[in-house]
Amino acid sequence: MPIESEQDIGILCRNGFMTEKYDEQFDDLIRTLTNKGMNEIKEILRVPEYRKIFAQIFKNETIGMTDEDKVGVVREIQKMLNESKGTTERGNKQ
Repeated sequence: MPIESEQDIGILCRNGFMTEKYDEQFDDLIRTLTNKGMNEIKEILRVPEYRKIFAQIFKNETIGMTDEDKVGVVREIQKMLNESKGTTERGNKQ
């Protein structure tokens, strides 16, 4: 059973951790983590066991990608986490 089932995705969306929208240009459903979702991931990744699970998921999801593409994925994840942090900090200052 895949970790990423449609039911799990639905739960994440209903709880405000993720959004979904259809992209006509790519003819695909695009799923994006919300700031709430990004903050939750940051908390989860503080636990060593969960970091191992995340690393395994990353490995499985990037099978067949070039090393360059894998680095690009890591950079995008870091960028999203940093942007989420900045948004949260700005929100707290208001």
